[in-house]
Amino acid sequence: TRGIQGGGACSANASLAGNEAAGAGDGGGAHGTAGPYNASNPAPPRARYAASVEPLPLTSAQELELRLVLAVLSSIFVLVPFCYIPAAFATFVVKERASGATHLQVLSGARPTLYWLATYAWDMAQYALLVGLVVLVLLAYGEPSLVSSAQLLGLVAMHMLVYGAAALPETYCLSLAFATPSAAQIALVIFHLVSGFVLVMADLIMRSLERTRPAAEVLVWAYRLLPPFNFGEGLLSLSQSYYTALLTGEEQRPLDTDVLGRPLSFNLALAAAFSALLLLLDRREEMARWAHRACNLGRRDGAAADAAAAAAA
Repeated sequence: TRGIQGGGACSANASLAGNEAAGAGDGGGAHGTAGPYNASNPAPPRARYAASVEPLPLTSAQELELRLVLAVLSSIFVLVPFCYIPAAFATFVVKERASGATHLQVLSGARPTLYWLATYAWDMAQYALLVGLVVLVLLAYGEPSLVSSAQLLGLVAMHMLVYGAAALPETYCLSLAFATPSAAQIALVIFHLVSGFVLVMADLIMRSLERTRPAAEVLVWAYRLLPPFNFGEGLLSLSQSYYTALLTGEEQRPLDTDVLGRPLSFNLALAAAFSALLLLLDRREEMARWAHRACNLGRRDGAAADAAAAAAA
């Protein structure tokens, strides 16, 4: 290469695959040496260039963090359809009451307690079948945070069954406020979707922000009075605890309070509480008649006492 001071030009001789080329170019340019060769050896008019990027493999910690995010998303996707299931069981209950079939059964001698017990047993049998199908789907996907062992899979199935045991009486209680099956189903779908998916996501976001974390720690106790929230909280805690143990080495048992222990306890308590509330609400008319009779009896006793006092005077 020979440079010329005045113009800053240079001449270059390049040899590639037996072809020699000479040219002049601007030595100050970034591609000055490539210019002569390209000028004498133009690229074919139909030449195409392809670029490929091969990223570096993820580290073990990065891979576990990615799997943790995917596990949380899979738990949320399991939660969403379970918010729709309880509303489906309210349709038949409202339809029976609107058509007068429930009243006819009571007039025929069926006790309200036995009616609700039979309805609950039949709906739980159908719900258990759905849980079995969901377990088969989880096994097919093979998410390790949910199906890594037979014991863990059994706890997940138990968590689903306990959710159904609490959500069904809650649905029965709410269905008493509706006169048409379609209105009951739509309203209860929205209610369970908000109390399950929306509140779980709101709690997760509020806990991740430092400013809203204290408020989330207070509001969560009100959320836990709703079975769908306890179900979603249990699924998320189970997925997070599995991958957190792999990342940090701090292993938590599935039945610990911060994992499945608290959600299971709350849903079991809510199942008993909503069942008792259902029987009370179902007998509200009878209880109102008893209260009315008690008031009338009190008034009669008071009037009789006043009359006796007046006669004695």
